[in-house]
Amino acid sequence: PIADATITLHRWDGEMSPALETAVTDAAGQFEFPARQQDAYYYVVIRNSPYAPIKQVVGADGPITATLRRAVEAWVDVRSEAGDPLQGARIANLSIRTPENTQTYVSRGWEHVLGFEFAPSDEAGRLDLPPLPEGALIDVRIDHPRWAQAKLSNLSVAAGRLGTAMLPAGVMTTFEFVADSRTPMKLDGLRCE
Repeated sequence: PIADATITLHRWDGEMSPALETAVTDAAGQFEFPARQQDAYYYVVIRNSPYAPIKQVVGADGPITATLRRAVEAWVDVRSEAGDPLQGARIANLSIRTPENTQTYVSRGWEHVLGFEFAPSDEAGRLDLPPLPEGALIDVRIDHPRWAQAKLSNLSVAAGRLGTAMLPAGVMTTFEFVADSRTPMKLDGLRCE
């Protein structure tokens, strides 16, 4: 059992609400939130140093069990097709899988929910990953403003360099969104992922 782990409850209904409630595990590693409406998906984020944080779905059908693994510092090298290091590459999304827990999926813009920071790669092309659970399998999609995306799949998490992402040459693309003339609407503020 892990005592004193911080548990934050989040609500997803198309947008992630900030932490609605916070709890701490007791000496038996257990926690409980009051009953809530089942009008959306609910997630808990579980944190306790020196373990990697995890995100779990909270269902209405009973308690969840979560296993925390030790966090490790890992990175990937990001290079061009010619093998040159690329500065400014970023994590677009990351999925984390362990046999004990459900898959955790984190996309850029939501990394703060887990307490992560997706920093860009440095001059040497080193792209630091957030604290990940040792032994987990991850998929990481990497993008860059001037290069096409690349994805590394089924990397086994251990301390140190996990692999190299080779970003192919990319072509800048512009999208133009036009409202249907039958149902005119303002297009300001639309977000494309």
